Amino acid sequence: MLLQVLDFTGFSVFALSGVVAAGRAGLDRLGVVVIASGTSVGGPCATCCAWYPVFWGQDARYVYVILAAAVIVTCCVS
Repeated sequence: MLLQVLDFTGFSVFALSGVVAAGRAGLDRLGVVVIASGTSVGGPCATCCAWYPVFWGQDARYVYVILAAAVIVTCCVS
């Protein structure tokens, strides 16, 4: 349970960094979500891609965490 919470926290932090980068580039909301998704999935996958299967495709909660982080930040900043 604790590891799953830490995993979701890590995904949201990576998504937030993608949202900040996309916001600085002046992208619209769809672009922000795409960049946040790529950043949050690409960061952890780059460190452990050979050890684990594609986890974000098997569990939809990862996608929900990414979308929630992107929507919350874009709504609060806009």
